[in-house]
Amino acid sequence: MTQTYLEEVSGNAASAMGTAAEAVRDYAQHASDSVQHTAHQAAGHVRTGYNEAERFVRNRPGESLLVCFGVGLIAGAVIALSLRSS
Repeated sequence: MTQTYLEEVSGNAASAMGTAAEAVRDYAQHASDSVQHTAHQAAGHVRTGYNEAERFVRNRPGESLLVCFGVGLIAGAVIALSLRSS
């Protein structure tokens, strides 16, 4: 009687563990699919932004050069100030 009870309990435990393992696999697959989908969307947005920036530079090269020069000046000033304060 005790042995039958233990066998039944261990069978139920094994079944519960199998169900839990399957649920974990399903969740991991869903999470993986979600991450891949988000990564593809992000790549698409980056590609679109790059294409728009490239088009802007082609259409307005003078303005683009001035913007890059200004950003360089600002970056240089920030670096100089941070090195001076150290």
